Amino acid sequence: MYADALIPQIGIGELVSVVDSVTVPAGSALQGALPQTTAPAIRECLECSADTLAARDFRKVFLMQPELVFMEALAKRDFRGQLYVCLANDLDERDAERVSRNVPAGLDISFVREGTYPRDFSPRTDALVAFGIARAPGAWLPETEARLANYYADFTGEKILVDLSCGTTAERPLRWNSLDLSRCFTQIFF
Repeated sequence: MYADALIPQIGIGELVSVVDSVTVPAGSALQGALPQTTAPAIRECLECSADTLAARDFRKVFLMQPELVFMEALAKRDFRGQLYVCLANDLDERDAERVSRNVPAGLDISFVREGTYPRDFSPRTDALVAFGIARAPGAWLPETEARLANYYADFTGEKILVDLSCGTTAERPLRWNSLDLSRCFTQIFF
């Protein structure tokens, strides 16, 4: 199974935790499709980024994928904005339903299908958030999320890339796409 089939359902942080908890042969396709760092390092990165985001005054935050660890971290930080999560068009209804059942309590979450914006989404008060690896002048994102980040790149407000490499990844994970960092993102959170 390819990781890119699971990432749009549970996110990178959760998938790396699952891979760390079971025996996955070194060099396997699943292992090669994830950032080359540890699950605790990625969890720490997601939690620090959630701290930074929660401290900002965003009314609405639009996640490019369901990143469960990040959403849990926002819930722990009592995030009061509205959270929108983009569901890729290639997720079938059963998978989309599973995603909606996995959201943490305490957040105001709505789901938006790929190709639409949340209602009344404003560049002045709202932000897009994607999860990948920043490697100037580019960024590496899972295939589906790269497609979404490219689609929403014309948004004129804050476009945040949460860099999950923790400063350690030198190679692009398998099946991740390269994007122009400056076109798709205005900020990088570590």
